[in-house]
Amino acid sequence: MPKNHMKRIAAPRSWNIKRKSKVWVVRAKGSHRLENSIPVAVLLRDMLKHAKSIREIKNILHTKTLLVNGKKVVDHHLGIGIMDIFEIPDLHEKYLILISSLGKMIAVKTNADFKVSKILGKKKFGRKTQLNLFGGDNILVEKDSYKTGDSVAIALKDKKIKEHLKFEEGANCFLTGGSHIGEFGKISKIDNKKVLIKSGEEEFETLNQFVYVTGKEDLMKPGKTEK
Repeated sequence: MPKNHMKRIAAPRSWNIKRKSKVWVVRAKGSHRLENSIPVAVLLRDMLKHAKSIREIKNILHTKTLLVNGKKVVDHHLGIGIMDIFEIPDLHEKYLILISSLGKMIAVKTNADFKVSKILGKKKFGRKTQLNLFGGDNILVEKDSYKTGDSVAIALKDKKIKEHLKFEEGANCFLTGGSHIGEFGKISKIDNKKVLIKSGEEEFETLNQFVYVTGKEDLMKPGKTEK
């Protein structure tokens, strides 16, 4: 079988698909790690139920405009990752991709016109600084006031940073791993690589690598939209 496909039984556990209904499934391509993304084909067919076959999916791509983070989708293999914004303008549908408490990729309706991206690293380019973001994207900034672990809210329309979301006590966050994966909470205390999180009435400790800052006002939380 070509490398554009993989056996369903070997697909990442984060893909919420039936494992034994068919042998093969489309392989995700792009900048996201395989376990952190799902291909457009799987999202449209298996999750959103907008198509029943690859042929129907290709027809949708040909006749309708589909957007990921404001950019047109042309390949049904494209991997869509956590915190990406998937949009079908013709149907007035827009989704935020998250991961559930069971470790499964989910699509939650949203009205956000921005994407929140976590800063994983930085690199100097002359007087400018490149921010290396979760999911493989990069963005250049003039003034380096950002730290690894912070997040930035990037407008889908012009790709400019509209807000700096600091990794600090009191900031809202989403957990991308650990025993509390898929939960939203608030940072209570930061102690080196360990972070104390409060979620509802519960307080627990996790590693900073799992903490994805979403801002003081948690606009990315399901049910919340940009004001």
